[in-house]
Amino acid sequence: MLGHADQTTASSMSSCLSHRGPDGSGGFYEQFEGGGVAFGHARLSIVDIAGSPQPIGSDHGAVLIQNGEIYNQVELRSQNAGYPWRTSGDSEAILAMHRSATRTLGDSPDNPAEAHVEWLSQLDGIWGFSLWDSSRRELILSRDPMGVKPLVRTLLPDGTLLFASEVKAFRAHPDFRAEPDVDALAVRLAYEYPLDRTTLFKGVTQVSQGTIETWSLDAQGQASLTGVARYSRDIIAPEKEWDPASQ
Repeated sequence: MLGHADQTTASSMSSCLSHRGPDGSGGFYEQFEGGGVAFGHARLSIVDIAGSPQPIGSDHGAVLIQNGEIYNQVELRSQNAGYPWRTSGDSEAILAMHRSATRTLGDSPDNPAEAHVEWLSQLDGIWGFSLWDSSRRELILSRDPMGVKPLVRTLLPDGTLLFASEVKAFRAHPDFRAEPDVDALAVRLAYEYPLDRTTLFKGVTQVSQGTIETWSLDAQGQASLTGVARYSRDIIAPEKEWDPASQ
């Protein structure tokens, strides 16, 4: 959560998702002038089973929680040989790429999310992640290009942003009210698929697949969406495309 955050509530929200990650749990909390940020994580171990607890931090002041798997982490580790690796897990590759990019990160005042397109486009995998950059006081929410991994968010009446893999986590926050979205339900019954970013609950939306969102706090301590950008990973070189006439 970002805004009026507290560690106890974040932990309760994470506990609601223990079925998604039965192999461990952890949390992160940072209070600063005007607000705070809190992470909770329930881990399902796939890579580096014993050695990659989350949230995971980096020496450049960034903290990450991630649901998914980065397939090209070996390649990314090679590209970032100077990074102070702490684990053998794939999630840390995201932090390494972010650290490398922020050293030369230009200002994008109109759309800060666009500054993260280049490095995020180098990731190959499936993910939904939240990255807090304490030096910039910027929260990044991102979802894989195909939208395999879920990531939903909602804004509370006081301007606090909640984000999680499932809406179920929001119910642990005392200010969240779960109200059904009848229109969204009708669309799903008609097409058996969501045609937009809506969910079955009013005010709860999905982070779109292949999307980067950047958030920060405004002068009133309310979470503000500062940028949205699309990215993609081109995995097929044109000269290697299959030509049925030549096969």
